[in-house]
Amino acid sequence: MVWIIRGKTRPEAKKPRSTVSDLGLSTCVNFVLRHRKLNARLCIAILAATAFPVLQLGKEFMTPLNEGDIILMPTAVPGNGR
Repeated sequence: MVWIIRGKTRPEAKKPRSTVSDLGLSTCVNFVLRHRKLNARLCIAILAATAFPVLQLGKEFMTPLNEGDIILMPTAVPGNGR
């Protein structure tokens, strides 16, 4: 990594991407800390909303195979994304 990064580097505070992400993160954190009860209720509601679909899933994700059946498992060859 040292061989790739050469020359002067800007401090983290002067990089535009860092300042924008820091501003967005601090805004979100401040909102969550100011509205703790709302955040807790929202998290519980999301958890409750996922309970029903999870209970409906079942135990296995693989189709039942009988003796002599062939299962097709398509795989992609690692490449350049074409």
